[in-house]
Amino acid sequence: MMNLPSTLQRPILAVASTVTMILFAATVAPASLAAQGSTTLSAQEREVVAVIERFFQGMLERDADMLRSTVAPSAVLVGVATRDGATTVRATPIEQFITGVTQRAGEPANERIYSPRVEIDAGMAHVWTFYTLHVGDRFSHCGYDSFQMLRMDDGWKIVSIADTRRTDNCEPPGG
Repeated sequence: MMNLPSTLQRPILAVASTVTMILFAATVAPASLAAQGSTTLSAQEREVVAVIERFFQGMLERDADMLRSTVAPSAVLVGVATRDGATTVRATPIEQFITGVTQRAGEPANERIYSPRVEIDAGMAHVWTFYTLHVGDRFSHCGYDSFQMLRMDDGWKIVSIADTRRTDNCEPPGG
């Protein structure tokens, strides 16, 4: 397992404390982002998105090593969903998520992303993207993913993922 240098521990804590702001943005921005469509990604932006695609390939293949290769050991996933008018927020440590994905019975989950928007400053990246999730061939839900990533000695790593979840209004942007 990768040890984080002390100089990165504080930024990761700062990223975790911004999850509330990300979740707020996730409820306000989806319509405007979908309307804007996608733009051509630079080489560095493609490198960032490739890590996310590898993460989702690890989910599809239920490959714990592949999943771990894309994340910082202290990464966290935060999901927000609304059911029957009530909003729920759930935070999941990355190891708990990886165990759930790799030991889950039934067909694998296939998360597909559309029109990712990437912002990079020095060693920090943020990716905002619409997604759909299928279990086998069956549609499960959709929403927006917000990835916070840091460039580590061995490349870009996901330090947090926040997502929204819904079963309506799930047409991918531009589609």
